[in-house]
Amino acid sequence: MKNRFLKNTTWILSGNIIKMLISFIIGILTTRYLGPSNYGVINYIQSFTVFFTAIIGLGLNAIIVNELVNNRDREGSILGTAIFLRFIAGVICSISFVPIVILFGEADKTTIWIAIIQAIQLPFLCFDTVQYFYQSKLISKYSVIAQTIAYFTVSVYKTILLVTGRSVLWFAFASTLDIIVLALAYIFIYKKQSFPKWRFSREIAFRLIRTGIPFIVSSVMVVIYAQIDKVMIKTMIHSDYELGLYSAAIAVCSYYGFIPNAVIESARPIVLEAKLINNDLFNKRFGQTVAGVFWICVFFALSISLFAKPVIYILYGKEFFGAILCLRVAIWYTAFSYLGSVKSIWLIAEKKNNYVMIFSVLGAVSNIIINFLLIPIYGIVGAAIATLLTELLVNFIYPLCMKNTRSFAITAVNSILLKNIDIAECKKQFFDLLAKFFRRIK
Repeated sequence: MKNRFLKNTTWILSGNIIKMLISFIIGILTTRYLGPSNYGVINYIQSFTVFFTAIIGLGLNAIIVNELVNNRDREGSILGTAIFLRFIAGVICSISFVPIVILFGEADKTTIWIAIIQAIQLPFLCFDTVQYFYQSKLISKYSVIAQTIAYFTVSVYKTILLVTGRSVLWFAFASTLDIIVLALAYIFIYKKQSFPKWRFSREIAFRLIRTGIPFIVSSVMVVIYAQIDKVMIKTMIHSDYELGLYSAAIAVCSYYGFIPNAVIESARPIVLEAKLINNDLFNKRFGQTVAGVFWICVFFALSISLFAKPVIYILYGKEFFGAILCLRVAIWYTAFSYLGSVKSIWLIAEKKNNYVMIFSVLGAVSNIIINFLLIPIYGIVGAAIATLLTELLVNFIYPLCMKNTRSFAITAVNSILLKNIDIAECKKQFFDLLAKFFRRIK
């Protein structure tokens, strides 16, 4: 199992590093080219795209791995049913996209065209479900290959746009192209392997929807408290420029995310399988995941916070210096955000799915209130503070205050303080991971 975890994690890390390098370079050049205002407009519409993406997920992202792990004999039916349900949701959301944007009252001609372009991608998001099948089998190399193909295609596309000096509408199509190419790559690679054929099952459909309802609400609420800050900045400050600065700062916060994400994606099936064996092994694996993810985030948050000014200057130039203080505050939310991703594993394993919805609703309400209070006073820095406080509340304070989830918070604290953690074993696994990773690169 440890070898499978290490091998799978190296594949995820390798693929994510390739994607990160490509998207990092092209993304920085694109941001510089567009400037704060145009960059702000695209990010405003992408906030709606992320919202609809959460709806299209139908809460299945959180449960599909567990379904596949526990029902190996029905993998084709589970996967096929999930894809079909998400496709129908994608079509409905695509039709609703532009009217919702117009309803918010901040839609000029350019904004509407960007919304139309972004809406095209929504039905294709259903094929993203395939990556969870690979995760369940710890063979994420196929996902890595598909994602790398999509990233390379979009990077070439953006490079052509930069060289030819195209308008903001052409850049808005980049994310849509990414989703379409990724979907085609997933379909092609899956069909090339001897994996189960996709089938639709009404019984499984009802079970997935019933189990996923708390996660649907949760996903929507998470998006609200993750994206509402951008919408509120746009509507309360009425400045695409300020929104562009804020979006640039938040983008920096995501640049190192491939590392904790790789650990979480590979740990998920192992932690869930450990629960099927015994609670002691489950608590051990869960504690190791919490400690590893949290301290990775703290290391990067501290580094970026200390060197925020040169980071902004090197990445975006002096035009984005207004984002420095915002970055120094916002970067710390990532430690609690990724702790939340680990928390979702615990909630699924302990069959406390309803708390996902409860925490998400509390988070959305908290974030709206805090943003409403702080944005008029502190501007985009207030939005950054609101994001940090919301992640702390949702992923630690609220679980600690509730009887049925208090054990998660206590376990998380003990793991973060490295209590009951075999440091020697963790160090050995870490260096084994690095060794395998560099051998794969070589």
